[in-house]
Amino acid sequence: MLIDGDETSASSFAVTVLTPPTQIEPVNGNVAGGSSVIIRAFWGVAVAQQDVGVTFGGKTSLIKSVVSSSANTLIIVTFPPGVKTGRVPGQILGQEGLVSHFNFEYCESMMRRCLQTFSHVSRRLMGGLVAVTSAFSTMMAGL
Repeated sequence: MLIDGDETSASSFAVTVLTPPTQIEPVNGNVAGGSSVIIRAFWGVAVAQQDVGVTFGGKTSLIKSVVSSSANTLIIVTFPPGVKTGRVPGQILGQEGLVSHFNFEYCESMMRRCLQTFSHVSRRLMGGLVAVTSAFSTMMAGL
């Protein structure tokens, strides 16, 4: 509302807040499962580990760690075995109805296609080359 002397006028406007999409690193893994991935959700509120659930293709994953702030939530999970190779939908559930979605692709072999993703991830992940190397070592041990 604007007041100027004896005159008043009302004005309204709409604000759209765009939330970044959920990020997952790496975006694919061996169909046998058992390796770690890092997921970042942008919910705008902090959540506790016991209030978070993650699924890959409807299968529950093991949550290893949750680091959360009002800006974003970083979740490290072990993804479950896949039924077959290919893309599956992933979902993160948080307290009070918080939901985020992502895609994950199960690969038959980690050799060519999945290794290319790791090369790309190592350049992007929050300076987290150590995390990628650790996940990569775990995946290679499962081959």
